[in-house]
Amino acid sequence: MVSRQITVSLRDFAMTGRFGPVSLGVSRPQLRRLLGAPDDCGCAPCTVGKAKIWFYGDVEFHFTSKSATAAVWLIFSDAFEQRPVLRSGRRVKLLNWILHRRLSRRDLKKELRRLNVPSVEYISQLIPDQIHVKTAAGVEFSFLKDAGHRVAGRFFAMSMTDPKVLHWRPIPSSVRRWEPPR
Repeated sequence: MVSRQITVSLRDFAMTGRFGPVSLGVSRPQLRRLLGAPDDCGCAPCTVGKAKIWFYGDVEFHFTSKSATAAVWLIFSDAFEQRPVLRSGRRVKLLNWILHRRLSRRDLKKELRRLNVPSVEYISQLIPDQIHVKTAAGVEFSFLKDAGHRVAGRFFAMSMTDPKVLHWRPIPSSVRRWEPPR
């Protein structure tokens, strides 16, 4: 078990899809070995061993089930709506990189180009008021359209989802509807 704090760079997460030593698909016991006990758990009432969500600071790790050996299928945070930058936890120190509540899509895409990180931009199939920038590693940065439905958007979340669990495919941002998966 981890007894020291682990530093996780959100820039490296965007580039590699690895949250420090963690990648999608790790089991609950593996996550605990890599990051230590979570700061909190979700889906109350819960016990850490059966919770579907573990929190390390402001970052959520979602499990496929309540099973003791369930795998992580989603790494997520939408805490940018509550605070300017993500908060670190007891075991995980976050290096926020350029991520902050007022980040623009233009600035994010400019930084990804500077780092030579390929990305695509698309409109959410589930919530058309969301625009996503997804890196080649699979990390998504989500922006809400403003009230006038302009595409400038407001940064609110980052995530990485196991495509075997959640099935949809991006289409070019010039298309304003989603096509069903084939």
